[in-house]
Amino acid sequence: MTNLEKKFYKSVLLAVFVSFFFCPIFAQSEHEGDWFSADTLSSVVKLSSLLVTYDVEGLPDDYRYHTKGGNPDFGDANVVYEEANLTHVGTGVVISKEGMIISNAHVTRAYIEPSIRLLKGDKVGPHGKPIKRVVVNPFTNVMFVGHSDTQRLEEKGDDSQKLQYVAFILEDDKDYNNYRDRAVLQVLYTCHLGDNGVPVVDDKNVNLDIPYAKLGNPFKTSFVDRKVRAMGFPGTGDPNRSARTVGELLGYEDEKTSRILHTSYISGGNSGGGLFHKDSLIGINTWDKLQDKSRPVAVAQPITYWFDMLTKVKWIYPKFNLPDGLILDWIDDDPGKESYKNEVQALFKIVSESDNNVPVTSGKLYAHRVDTEIDEVFTYMSIAKELDEAAMISYWLQYYTVEDFAKESGFNKDYVEKFCSVTDVKQLRDMLKIQHKSYFDEWYAGTFYCKCVDLDADTGKATLSVLKNSKIHITYVSADGKNSTTFTLTADSDYIQGPFTLGVAQ
Repeated sequence: MTNLEKKFYKSVLLAVFVSFFFCPIFAQSEHEGDWFSADTLSSVVKLSSLLVTYDVEGLPDDYRYHTKGGNPDFGDANVVYEEANLTHVGTGVVISKEGMIISNAHVTRAYIEPSIRLLKGDKVGPHGKPIKRVVVNPFTNVMFVGHSDTQRLEEKGDDSQKLQYVAFILEDDKDYNNYRDRAVLQVLYTCHLGDNGVPVVDDKNVNLDIPYAKLGNPFKTSFVDRKVRAMGFPGTGDPNRSARTVGELLGYEDEKTSRILHTSYISGGNSGGGLFHKDSLIGINTWDKLQDKSRPVAVAQPITYWFDMLTKVKWIYPKFNLPDGLILDWIDDDPGKESYKNEVQALFKIVSESDNNVPVTSGKLYAHRVDTEIDEVFTYMSIAKELDEAAMISYWLQYYTVEDFAKESGFNKDYVEKFCSVTDVKQLRDMLKIQHKSYFDEWYAGTFYCKCVDLDADTGKATLSVLKNSKIHITYVSADGKNSTTFTLTADSDYIQGPFTLGVAQ
């Protein structure tokens, strides 16, 4: 072997030696930021509801669930079976050390209404009558939180979760949709799972110091280093451990909508879970798009969508602290053309006109243009609801027969049939009365500005998102609709307007 060959041979051996012993170190350093810290792992929590199942013999066909004296009232029907179970619904992410959690409204509202269905197989009870299964959530204002212990994670690598907290639902989108599907919860108590599988709330509420996720700007994420990870409890595999999947940030929905698209795999129970870039929470996973089954695309709402809801929570519940690192300027970085970027949060407290110390705790607040009266707002909202409904029916009639859609949706068949010939929503204008056609034009163009919010039932407080640098009317309407009072608000560019105290006649 020549000296040259010997040198080459030694260099190859050295290269192999270096790659064998040092590449894992280099690889670990390179990907260190992609993985989760123990605090981030613990911040993603499992959300469950306590559901009570009743099998009831002899319920009438038109039965609607109700209670009497705090207990279910089934009339003369016979309860043949009863069981309470903690049921996994979705995921949430803790964003403050005191236990504030953000999630999806379709998680917090999943079991808000009782379900009643006939048992399959023509099952009958001891008296020979059909059995209906009634499933009820007796605590619709709370969720039960499963949590992974950070110390156990760091010392033993054990990321299993166990029931540990009760969280109160502070705010959620009651009319949630694919664009705004948000919820905010707050841990109030510790709890544990009883021997019968039912949560037991502890007697004392301790000072909480819960691991939480740090927030990151969802619109300053590098498209060079675009690896993202989704974490949640999808209900597959080990139900006590979170699933962590890797994908790529694809960008945003389109030039109008800034929902985040990515390829991390998610499924049902991931709803409300976190989307992380490196170790920062940038979004909340909401749903997936499965048109292309070979490359499913997941959709996450950027955390900035929660900023106005968090503002409302802080105004109504001032004792709860908002998360660190909540930077309002991130909204300005949003690449979409969504209206929320041009809105500010106006804080209101409604009091009695005769005594400013007495809060008015019922009724609604409306924000609307100064060139519209409250009666016009009512008319528009009613027509817009019908138009939204008609547009939805017309869309689905492309894929369903009238009979099938009426059966699936619950709409009256004759009503559905009215929209069979509608192939373009513009045709709906011709179906309105002459005096209502102008409302259609504004509905179609999206130019009729109005918003509505309920007053808090305890404090009389409310927040409204209003256009910055604008003059608008704020109208209070009493719960019975008989009294209204209109104020003029001139909003500037500051994110927080007010707070304002408005005195109204009751």
